[in-house]
Amino acid sequence: QADRASAAFTRFDGNLGHLTIDAPGTEGRSVSATALETWARCPYQFFVRQILGVVPLETPEQRVRIDALTKGSLIHDILDVFVRERIERADGLPPLPEDRRRLHEIAAQLFDETRDRGLTGEALYWRREQVLIRRMLDTWLDVERERATGLGLRPIHTELRFGMGGADPVPVTTPTGRTIALRGAIDRIDERPDGSLQVLDYKTGSPSKVSEDEPHGNGTRLQLLLYALAAAHELGRDPTAVYSGYWFLRARPEQQVAGYVTGPTVTDAVLEVVDLVVDGIRDGVFAQHPEPTTRLHWTPCEYCDPDGLGVAEAERRFLRMATAPSLRTYVTLARPGLIPNPTLDIDEDEEGR
Repeated sequence: QADRASAAFTRFDGNLGHLTIDAPGTEGRSVSATALETWARCPYQFFVRQILGVVPLETPEQRVRIDALTKGSLIHDILDVFVRERIERADGLPPLPEDRRRLHEIAAQLFDETRDRGLTGEALYWRREQVLIRRMLDTWLDVERERATGLGLRPIHTELRFGMGGADPVPVTTPTGRTIALRGAIDRIDERPDGSLQVLDYKTGSPSKVSEDEPHGNGTRLQLLLYALAAAHELGRDPTAVYSGYWFLRARPEQQVAGYVTGPTVTDAVLEVVDLVVDGIRDGVFAQHPEPTTRLHWTPCEYCDPDGLGVAEAERRFLRMATAPSLRTYVTLARPGLIPNPTLDIDEDEEGR
């Protein structure tokens, strides 16, 4: 009790530096970009999910509405089928009404399959969700066709998998010389008229800022660069000329696609953070880092807040031990500016008690 109340980062707070933990993506084991981003977002969630293998229980019978994860997967599947058919066509773009009709046919089929699996919740809410999803798909199709006709982009791959389903992982070398075996699935890859690639990941959540000036988002947007490197590796293209971005399906048409062109500066900046994340996992840093909540913004975390009573105490504990030496690197990445003076104020031997 005394250790948990102190400002030291102890084993009771997620300091497992006294244990031997294999670095992810090494020793013949692959790692996903999402897993690395999870540690940057909340090390404790990474520990519970990735190391202990604990996942929240699903209770479809108690579902009133379709949950965000299922809804996102459904929309991804619809677009995957549609774009895959587009890639297989050899006669160019069909008329817009035909295109829209086919998109809605695919959606209707997958709507029914998702409903039959008991994942859509109550019928009244589900009818409304279908209307909203169809509107989202219509907007997406307008943007899709503008990109094809106005920018000359054409899709060449959808759901390109690596390190999964028998495919070899992609080796990524970091600035320290470490080679990480990366696995994942790229939502889609387009080709520009000049032959360069555009790698895109669909996002059904709220849009976020993406730019070359902030390429890694405090470690939570590593996927953009890592997927660009993976696509270039798998297709034998120049990794420094890949446009990598998110396709925010809920944004206005002119703001749906946001990203950056990879280059040496961006690549080095992101891979330095990858090194930091891998080191943090290897060093056993698994503190709770809950997302602060307010009356207007509350996103329950099933890992930091399993009982649904809030994360105020976990946040206070994180702030209390933020200057602990073995936690400081993580704090500097996840909450830059939280520690105005980087001088050490806790003895190293106080930690891990």
